[in-house]
Amino acid sequence: MDKKIKRQLRIAPGAPSLENDLMSQDIRAELIDEAFDLAYEAFEAPTDEHIEWVFERLLFNRAIGVGMAGAVTLH
Repeated sequence: MDKKIKRQLRIAPGAPSLENDLMSQDIRAELIDEAFDLAYEAFEAPTDEHIEWVFERLLFNRAIGVGMAGAVTLH
């Protein structure tokens, strides 16, 4: 994955939706990076809401053991 994309998250790092006490900081950082990458691949101009939604979906997917499946699917 090309990490040269200039990315900036405007969501406060301590935002309640990004907090999960059952997860280490390393795993959380890994999921945020993955959410950035997926959002920038899937959407033309991703917003914080896109990235946050992908992150939330990755959290859910991790809880049920399905990886990245459907993380950027729109209905």
